[in-house]
Amino acid sequence: MSARAPVQRRSRMDTLGSGLIVLGSLQFGGVVVLGKLVTDAGLPVPAYLAVRFAVAAVLLAAALAVTGQPLAAARGERWRLVVLGMAGYGLEAGLFFAALRHSSAATATLLFFTYPVLVTLLVAATGRGLPGGLVVVALCSSVAGAALVVVAGRGGAGAVGPGARVGRVHRRCVRVPAHGAAAHRPGARGHRGRD
Repeated sequence: MSARAPVQRRSRMDTLGSGLIVLGSLQFGGVVVLGKLVTDAGLPVPAYLAVRFAVAAVLLAAALAVTGQPLAAARGERWRLVVLGMAGYGLEAGLFFAALRHSSAATATLLFFTYPVLVTLLVAATGRGLPGGLVVVALCSSVAGAALVVVAGRGGAGAVGPGARVGRVHRRCVRVPAHGAAAHRPGARGHRGRD
């Protein structure tokens, strides 16, 4: 084996990883846009989420089967995954899509994605570490962007367009799932992976 083989393998893995990040981003964006379309068309949020999670379960089961992984979670982590999935992510997703009824997809997504700030504060408060300088700058930018949306939304169209109106109900629908995301991200890190 030549010395170039590990470099080529790493390059392929980096390319694959980058491709998967782009694919994941496109899928998330597609889910938000599709969610906006179906909720505007009158489909109830629970029905949309049931279809979304059923399709995801089938795709996940297929991926596990192809890679030879067991379908069931390891003993001791099943109840945590059920709680994180149902009480954490299920509620969070339901409230996020309910927020789409009160605003544009862009506004709801922007405000929801302030959750990294909450995750960082929660991690620091529980003694799991302090953020570095770049993380602090990124988090401040996130808060500033969300503040711009909220302030501009109070005045009507504002700098971010006519879809940016942010009402009291919308702020609550987005804030609750953002707090939920903040609470369940550190909890999800604690589950035992299979080697």
